[in-house]
Amino acid sequence: MSQLNPKMFLPKAVNRIARHPDFTGMMIAGALVFLGAGSLLLQPVFPVQAQLTHVFLDKKPSDTFGGFYFMLGTQMAARGQILAAESLLLKATKLLPDNADAFLNYGVVMEGLDRNEEALSSYQQAARIQERGRDGVNAQTLYTIGLLQDKMGKTEEGIKTLRDAMALEPRNNLIAYDLGVLYSKQEDFNNAAHFSGLSVEGQQDFAEGYNNYGYALAHLGRYKEALDAVNRSLELKPDSAAALDSRGFVYHGMKKYPEALNDYKKALTLDPTIGEIYLHLGETYEQMKDYPNALKAYEQYLQLTPKAANTTEIRSRIAKLKQQDFARKGPVGSPSALNTSSFDLPILNGGDKKMESKPLESLNHLPVQREGGEVYRSF
Repeated sequence: MSQLNPKMFLPKAVNRIARHPDFTGMMIAGALVFLGAGSLLLQPVFPVQAQLTHVFLDKKPSDTFGGFYFMLGTQMAARGQILAAESLLLKATKLLPDNADAFLNYGVVMEGLDRNEEALSSYQQAARIQERGRDGVNAQTLYTIGLLQDKMGKTEEGIKTLRDAMALEPRNNLIAYDLGVLYSKQEDFNNAAHFSGLSVEGQQDFAEGYNNYGYALAHLGRYKEALDAVNRSLELKPDSAAALDSRGFVYHGMKKYPEALNDYKKALTLDPTIGEIYLHLGETYEQMKDYPNALKAYEQYLQLTPKAANTTEIRSRIAKLKQQDFARKGPVGSPSALNTSSFDLPILNGGDKKMESKPLESLNHLPVQREGGEVYRSF
């Protein structure tokens, strides 16, 4: 990858003034001096910057200005100044129509603004530019496109795109991980287990990969292997609410209901906002014939995830339980008399859980190496 060298820019600035002794020349020279002075401070926020140096040293003023807009827009985006970055990077794409980096970074900004159609179009244009190049399309670009397609509800397209990315980088554990996630959303647990398993090959410290692998195996009834995988995830991250939920799900499949309850309760003390844990909790309470608490868990699940695909099914379960005499005459009274004091888990008020907007994180999703805390994927 090309590195910026401040010493390259000052002589070039002098040459620009000599060739263009007017306002334009002064602007170009100023841009070059600014780049030279600021290059040491640049952070590798975006994945592809190999062409940045020679863009600024190109002979055409349009390329020089395009490179300046690209650099400044990238810096603005890294600082969270998304609206300013949008304008600058849009200008960069106009002046540098064959620069895939400009379209990638503009797409990231559009995605950060929830303008997903524009983001997808920009990412796809970057892929077309890369295809015309010597090295062909970049796997990370396809990975970015695939995740956005899934985010837009085009999961089938996302799977196809991620598989194309996987064909380019067969050992990329992050692409395999997200393929496992998407297949799980489609309830194709054979492929989910396959790709989640690939995600942990050679990655013995990938806690999220082991968690998803175990969860997929549990859906296939392979409980012993599932328990081994989830336990490995918990060895790596003992306070993972996601992994505790997964192990509870495995114990439920093994009919070890008290153990399942213990894991669900601990998971909810760590994160009471994950709706799926309440769903699993309700299923376990129902198997234990603790119908009042099953009702509460299901109702809490619907409160947290009102747009879930299984909403109709869960409402039907609730209605069925309320029709039973044991639900009306249970140890804590009728459903109308149920209160949170009899339910020893966190009960939340309010509607759908809203994801916080984290523009800086969204701008850093292109590198293959994932960093940060727990990655919880709801299957």
